[in-house]
Amino acid sequence: MIFAWKTKRLQKEGNKFLFSFENGEGILEVISSRIINVFVPIKYNEHNSKAIEDLKIIESNITEKRFQDRVEIETDDVIAVVYDNFKVNFYDKEKIHYV
Repeated sequence: MIFAWKTKRLQKEGNKFLFSFENGEGILEVISSRIINVFVPIKYNEHNSKAIEDLKIIESNITEKRFQDRVEIETDDVIAVVYDNFKVNFYDKEKIHYV
């Protein structure tokens, strides 16, 4: 699928969203409704998160919305907004920006 912005491809595989850009790739994985993991395979192709011990995937409601300039991936608690070149911003449900 081709977008008007620099994303070449977006593919959903279960709880993972695989982004292909002109300058690389990125993976956004929904771990739970409150935890979304972001990974860019620059040095390693495999990703083992050290930030969360005993990482367990908890099934969550996931909504994907595609816009001309972004993709929004929403759970019951968090909204991840993905822009060109895999710039990702996180918001709560009231659209208050997480830092």
